[in-house]
Amino acid sequence: GTILGTVTDSTGAVIANCDVKITNTDEGTSRAFKTDANGNYEAVNSKPGHYAIEVGTTGFKTERVGDLELVARQIVADALRGA
Repeated sequence: GTILGTVTDSTGAVIANCDVKITNTDEGTSRAFKTDANGNYEAVNSKPGHYAIEVGTTGFKTERVGDLELVARQIVADALRGA
């Protein structure tokens, strides 16, 4: 499956080069990504399971979304807004 999303600030502006950590909470494994110039991130070939997404960068507080469930061949999209 694929987990993808866009990171924006409180005004809705995208945050480029933001740190994104996607954790499979069933296995306790994580993968790290950076958002692109449009604030997008994408984790392809993710195993089915439960996930948490954490984003943060200098000047913004860290935000976390937990308990996302991914099933086989599914795409889970989430938009995270920083402060």
